[in-house]
Amino acid sequence: MRDLVDRMLTMIDRGSWSAEGDDLRFGITIAQARIDFDTMTPTVGLAFERLAATIEATIAAERARRMIEVAGVTSQPPPLWLVSGSDILAHWLVWAGASNALRKVLALTDQVGLAPVYGDLDRRARRELGQGGAKIRVRGGMAIAERIELSNKPRCTAVLGQDARIRIENHKLPDTLIDALQQDERRNALRALAEVVSHPFFTAADLRITGVTNAGSAVVFEVESRWAPLEPVPDAVLAVLPADADPVFPWRAPPSERRRLDCVVEEARHRVAATGDPR
Repeated sequence: MRDLVDRMLTMIDRGSWSAEGDDLRFGITIAQARIDFDTMTPTVGLAFERLAATIEATIAAERARRMIEVAGVTSQPPPLWLVSGSDILAHWLVWAGASNALRKVLALTDQVGLAPVYGDLDRRARRELGQGGAKIRVRGGMAIAERIELSNKPRCTAVLGQDARIRIENHKLPDTLIDALQQDERRNALRALAEVVSHPFFTAADLRITGVTNAGSAVVFEVESRWAPLEPVPDAVLAVLPADADPVFPWRAPPSERRRLDCVVEEARHRVAATGDPR
């Protein structure tokens, strides 16, 4: 089993992990975690699965650092092109002048579930400056806007995750208008939200309606959204990425690297199942 572990570890820098123990029982310390392997037990496959997830996190962290190096970025915190989210969030960061505020809370890590970038922005509304509150969570380089306050009167908030929704309180629409705004597959172009509700951000970001519902006394618009890095990745950085890198999450282990890990995990399972002896 130790030979399979060694094959997996060749995918990351030698300085990012350490090992102790013998060939039967050993531990690997990596990405702020220790994974123990007891090759005398049939549950050793679980350790391989955990190691695979940890190596993926380490790959993401190492690749992010390499991307920063190639781009010549010398200042901390990390750039926003190491974070991906809704293109609407990217528009809002520029429109609200909040890009630096988000960047300041970001940090690099190799920890599973957080790598390569994590952080939390929880900004209170500053009414005197005309700025609403915002709560943005970044985990694993993925940014989720749990709440962005776009206006106070009427209260209008955006939630930008895998889906993008705009909620306007005390703004219930007639059923006839709801029906008219629903996306029709016979219609080529989506209706602009700014044509229905006036707001400078809706115009600036050219938000397009994909669905609308009344929710109590509020109306909720679903708007077209695509995921991408929050800022363009420099061309020099794109040139050093694997050929099959994910354009949305370019720092992640691409399919070719994940297959290598999966193959080793599967081989470990077969070795135990075939012989009953994990060794």
